[in-house]
Amino acid sequence: MSVVSMVSAKAKNVGDMLVSMPDSLLPYAATEQLVDLVNMKRIDPATPASLQSVFKTDIVLETLSDDMLKLQMSNVCYEIGRLPMENDSVFCVLRTIPTPEQETNVIYVNKEWEKIGEQTFGDINLVSKPDTMDSKEYDRLLSLVEYPIIEAHFYKSPSEIMIKQHVQMLDKADKEKFLPLLMQRKLKWDGESYK
Repeated sequence: MSVVSMVSAKAKNVGDMLVSMPDSLLPYAATEQLVDLVNMKRIDPATPASLQSVFKTDIVLETLSDDMLKLQMSNVCYEIGRLPMENDSVFCVLRTIPTPEQETNVIYVNKEWEKIGEQTFGDINLVSKPDTMDSKEYDRLLSLVEYPIIEAHFYKSPSEIMIKQHVQMLDKADKEKFLPLLMQRKLKWDGESYK
């Protein structure tokens, strides 16, 4: 019996993680509200669960399973995914905010919400030169981007993540020229990071 209780105490799903999420990561949402959202979503999985925060902003739990959830609060999107590790689970938290383009911050936490790592995607190429574009024009457009803005979301399960790049601070004409260069990439969890 003690072995069973030790295993159940160890296992934590993403709904449990949401309820215990620190205020520093999810401000303006009371623990009781998060409990209500999780319970509403479990009762009716097909319908988004929705409440209002104390500041009258909508909190919407769009997706919930044991391994993955998606929560929208005002204009910020939170996704939590449970990833397998050798000894225990690690949780990946995606926080996407408009800057004004969508930009995602990716951190890894343990079940006590202690940060154990983070991931950036700056070393991954997310642009490609179209055959119809002149090399000089391609190089000119690339030189206009000082800081690539990366958006990331889970793809079907937390073991895969879809990323894409946005560009900002470009005039309308250059931004339209840059759009055909942008591509999406799907990365897989390898036990340590997404690659």
